[in-house]
Amino acid sequence: MRRILLSMKPYGWEIVKSQEKIYEYRKRFMHEEVEAYLYLSRPLSGISGVITMGKGIELDDLKKKYKNTSEVYSRICQYESRGNKMMMPILSICETNFISKGKIEIDIGRFIVPQGFYYLEGTELEGYLDENLVKNNAIKIDINRFQVADEICRNYKY
Repeated sequence: MRRILLSMKPYGWEIVKSQEKIYEYRKRFMHEEVEAYLYLSRPLSGISGVITMGKGIELDDLKKKYKNTSEVYSRICQYESRGNKMMMPILSICETNFISKGKIEIDIGRFIVPQGFYYLEGTELEGYLDENLVKNNAIKIDINRFQVADEICRNYKY
């Protein structure tokens, strides 16, 4: 499974942790399952959390599937209008200790904040996270929720 560092806003992480949000939406993403280490942007600026995401699904494919379900189709179009092209199911959520950007820079030197995401394999950061990030018990998302059309491109209150 690929390992990535994924940028996320702190309030996005809160609704993922609460299991309210079970899909992640991005402009571009992989078509394979990934383990995503979460870099939380300002004001936190650090790494805290790991999610496992399933294979990416093209929003164009969802539009075809839900073309006769106006409410879902409309939500998909709204997400597309924000620049999203992919949807990934969040299969599991794991809280971790928090490691600040500043601490990482002190410990390993230069740290590049992800603009979206980047691959961790073979990087010094990957080894650092393996040694310093403490994972709590992972929570698996109920797979039956992925079959519910109301979950697709859902509007979240931030």
